[in-house]
Amino acid sequence: MPDSAAPTEFSSGRAMKHLRAIAQKPHPTGSQEHERVREYIVAELSAHGLEPSVQEATVVLKDYGNGRPVPAGTVRNVVARMKGTDNSTALMLAAHYDSVPTAPGASDDGAGVVTLLETLRALKAGPPLKNDVIFLFTDGEELGLLGAHAFVAEHPWMRDVGLVLNFEARGAGGPSMMFETSEGNGTLIRELARTAPHVVASSLMYAVYKRLPNDTDMTVFKEAGAAGLNFAYADRITSYHTQLDSVSEIDERSLQHHGSYALALSRGFGGLDLRETRAHDSVYFNVLGDFFASYSEAWVVPLTLLVMAVFLGVMFLGWKKKRITLKGLAGGFVLLPINAACAGLAAQAAWWVVRRMHAPLLYMLFMMLGLALVGYFCILLVLLVGLLLPLLHPLIAAKRWPAPVAALLAGTMFIGAGLLTAGFDAHRRKVDSVFYYLNADTNQARWISTDVATDSWTQQFIPPGAKKESITPIFPWANQADAPAVALPSPNVEVLDDQTSGDARTVRLRLFSARRAPMLLIFADAETEVLSAFVNGKHMARDGEGRRGETTNSFRLAYAAPASEGIELLLEVRASRPLRLTVQDISYELPQVPGQNFTPRPDDAMPVPSSRTSDTTLVSKTFNL
Repeated sequence: MPDSAAPTEFSSGRAMKHLRAIAQKPHPTGSQEHERVREYIVAELSAHGLEPSVQEATVVLKDYGNGRPVPAGTVRNVVARMKGTDNSTALMLAAHYDSVPTAPGASDDGAGVVTLLETLRALKAGPPLKNDVIFLFTDGEELGLLGAHAFVAEHPWMRDVGLVLNFEARGAGGPSMMFETSEGNGTLIRELARTAPHVVASSLMYAVYKRLPNDTDMTVFKEAGAAGLNFAYADRITSYHTQLDSVSEIDERSLQHHGSYALALSRGFGGLDLRETRAHDSVYFNVLGDFFASYSEAWVVPLTLLVMAVFLGVMFLGWKKKRITLKGLAGGFVLLPINAACAGLAAQAAWWVVRRMHAPLLYMLFMMLGLALVGYFCILLVLLVGLLLPLLHPLIAAKRWPAPVAALLAGTMFIGAGLLTAGFDAHRRKVDSVFYYLNADTNQARWISTDVATDSWTQQFIPPGAKKESITPIFPWANQADAPAVALPSPNVEVLDDQTSGDARTVRLRLFSARRAPMLLIFADAETEVLSAFVNGKHMARDGEGRRGETTNSFRLAYAAPASEGIELLLEVRASRPLRLTVQDISYELPQVPGQNFTPRPDDAMPVPSSRTSDTTLVSKTFNL
């Protein structure tokens, strides 16, 4: 809707004004731009009569022993509360305001942030709600849902939350889909169907999502026992976590769809008793466009039995009229799975060829369950088409081969056309990476690229044929070349306390980035045996098991947004072993190299998305303590 829409309506035009202010540049946690965005949100909440507060907390997630650094950081959530007239338990609207270092974050999750701001404005323009509404803008979502963990664990308002509406994005357009619910969602789905316009949702979508390794802040809220609905749009996935996640690329209609959910459901749930929202799970789906159907899961078994009865009836009639034979049935049961498997293998082979003929951007195109899983989708497609064989029979009744041959030729032509027309431009960019690595112990520097091969832009840093080497356990084999050693201050470690009792040594350290970098990486030498660790007083829980069950004493920590005075690390280590720590700080830009000028990246290219190894500067120093 335009910004001239009625004050009580959600207007994407008004929301876009906020988005232009928020998504000017990447704003990862700990950056100056991130601080500016936080101040903007606080100012807007205050302008609408609320009293926002900033929840600052240290979060350290569990070490699951997979060799990756443990996510941790100082997060700053923005939270405000709009009081209701007779609150039962609060409704919470949530979105995260941090972006990845490689994206301005217009859709992920600037769209969610401005949805909350415009919804607040529209609610204030209408009659008051019965329930309180909490507006939560989480920090550190891109680093492992850190802000959501902090809110659930430490903020007193979490106890008041009866229902969460979370807004996300995994692309730059398309319909906003309700893709995840909490368990016992019957009441939620009924209210969604009754209240929200243009609902796009499917219980099958959620069933698939539950089996994927994807998470949003909603994962944390649900684990804490909150009921909730999760919304996201996902078309044009090439924008996800890239420079293309910008205001110029976002589809404003998707933002309006976000807002239509947020405002309608706030008014709907804002008048209900949210102390008990659980009911039998629902089956729900769209039929013929906007029509949204739902029914209780209690009907699944009866409906399945009905379908089976109809199927058996059809089989009986076919047998009686001699249209079905045992030989035909046996052939169908055997050949249909074989055809499905062959189709899956053929599709997967075609995708393998396509990926090797073009840049990683095509892989990104279907990052969200796209062509990377094309073989599985083809299996499902063949199984579905198999049910339609009686209807397709007239096509092959007279001549058996023309129809499948025509389908094969058409498919081959479409694949060929895609291969010939695929290319890169300002809206469909290829990705590449280069970062600067300075070893402060030796004062030697390297240009490094984790790409499979260098391209015309990265070759000005790393010439063709450069050797691949491993520089650290965090950044393994990569293309690299010598670089000038820029005078950059190195990270530092101060020993605050050091005590030994028997074979256990307890050391209290302060680690900081002298150049105020927004990310610290800390990992212990293989000879160091860490028995326990506390980061800013928070226990770093470890299970001691590697991915394949092997025991490990490795210590690896990735700490975002450290304070200017650094972080405090309390380690209990084996006294008979050396204590050696490598500390690296990362900033999200390449350094200025005196006497060298590099050409800018061309318009048809962009940094590798969501990466610490693209357009970053890393300074490393090892300490024997």
